Amino acid sequence: MSDPWGSEESDLNKLGTKIMVFPTIVGALLVWGILPIAIPTGVVFAIVGICGLVGGGLNVHERAPLWGGALAGLVATLGGLGTLYWWMGGRESVFFLEVTLAFVLGALPGYLLQYVLARLLVRKKQPAEDSTPGGV
Repeated sequence: MSDPWGSEESDLNKLGTKIMVFPTIVGALLVWGILPIAIPTGVVFAIVGICGLVGGGLNVHERAPLWGGALAGLVATLGGLGTLYWWMGGRESVFFLEVTLAFVLGALPGYLLQYVLARLLVRKKQPAEDSTPGGV
């Protein structure tokens, strides 16, 4: 088993994770002002939220209900971006380790939600044991 969903990740599943993480980091750099593109903060949060929905859904594609992955992806990306926005706000410089740690801490509730949903949904999916003697 590679993750809580109980199956190996395909390349499409891994792409879903990238669709969640990279836009969140770029979004944080946009709202911080280090990238020279002026986009309103609300728009950046909306775009990152959409990436979380899509990426989370792709992350669990053919392994679990898409709604579970989309919900976890939304919570993880908005949590990560929100924490980065808070941490980087008003600062002139940040270290890479700070950005990484802030993102992980902010995204943690989404990943915990994915773990809990996986445990609940995978348990539901498992077939009931045959109660007849000899398994016939």
